[in-house]
Amino acid sequence: MGTKVNFDLVDQSGLILLKAGGVFTQEVREELQRRGIETVTVFVRRRTEARSENEVLVSSYDAQGIKRIEQGFAASETAIRSCVQEIQSGRSPDSNALRRQLDALYIETKQDASAVLAILSLRINRLSAEQSQRLVERAVQFSWLSMVTAIHMQWSLSDTVAAGLAAALHDVSLVTHPEFFDTVYRDQSKRIFNSDYQRHPIESVELLHGAIGLNEAILTAITQVHEQIDSSGFPKGLRSNSISPIGRLLNVIDAYLEMVIPMFREDGIIPSDAVACLCWHASRGKFDRPVVQAVVQCLSMYPIGTPVELSNSSRAIVVRSAPDSPMQPLVIDVATGESIDLQKTNLRIVSPASPIAGPKRRLAKNELAQVLWDNLQLVAP
Repeated sequence: MGTKVNFDLVDQSGLILLKAGGVFTQEVREELQRRGIETVTVFVRRRTEARSENEVLVSSYDAQGIKRIEQGFAASETAIRSCVQEIQSGRSPDSNALRRQLDALYIETKQDASAVLAILSLRINRLSAEQSQRLVERAVQFSWLSMVTAIHMQWSLSDTVAAGLAAALHDVSLVTHPEFFDTVYRDQSKRIFNSDYQRHPIESVELLHGAIGLNEAILTAITQVHEQIDSSGFPKGLRSNSISPIGRLLNVIDAYLEMVIPMFREDGIIPSDAVACLCWHASRGKFDRPVVQAVVQCLSMYPIGTPVELSNSSRAIVVRSAPDSPMQPLVIDVATGESIDLQKTNLRIVSPASPIAGPKRRLAKNELAQVLWDNLQLVAP
């Protein structure tokens, strides 16, 4: 009694007695008995039976748009990989192929930013285990999410693409430091690691010197990704007014990704907890507040692609944000396929559910105040 059914309850003739989503109460039971019905048959609608959560998410958007976005992600990977290979060969990279992909992303995001974020959500849960490929995939995540946020903040095309380029190429110097990814090295050489890691943004700019298609503003932003507005960042410990707008934006996006898909660890936290952590620290002067606000409005407090539990005990997937009400995004009920605008119903999100895939954990309350995105503190001597 009192159980919500996630299927249609029918009699032997196929007549629906209780629709999916209804609650089997004592009143329902008594009504069935009055009608002389002692047994019922469970029938799951074929259209929802075989749908995975990934399929529910992707089917919420235009199929051709999703195909273009997937192709764009792969093309961005290829362009970044080409830049890295040119650097490794001692040549100045040409960023124009990457720029063309980011120009195309700008158009796709203008058409449906939620679809772009949905693909990023799916991709973030299936990053490659191979180090060099993982770096490339993470670079695309960093670049695209930075651009989606910049577009929400109504930046110009040129500034938005500049942010995307800076994000995509920020970590190119890490390919010259394979030892950074060695746990034994980091544990035994913590002081050396910290010193070398602090220099990696500057090393990236040195490697990109003479690159085609990168202006001074992009190179400056690359050096400022880890600068915090309260001067606690690196490599220069700059304060807010000395950090470029692109640098302040990239600092927030990089911190979010470092919590969800850490560079040197496996214990990423679920996206909704990472957003909460950003908000907590922004309120205390660690991050640029307008940027964090834009991230929340873009993603919602439960980022697009997040499985959630609703107050009626059903499981749903977040498919669109509600910029004016980040706690009430648009969701799809996984069992029924019903689209639910939480701003127009009494239902609410109780908590994030287990992720679609990937080793993600919940953030403990006593961890909220910790600096969970800074590898210098997480690998402290």
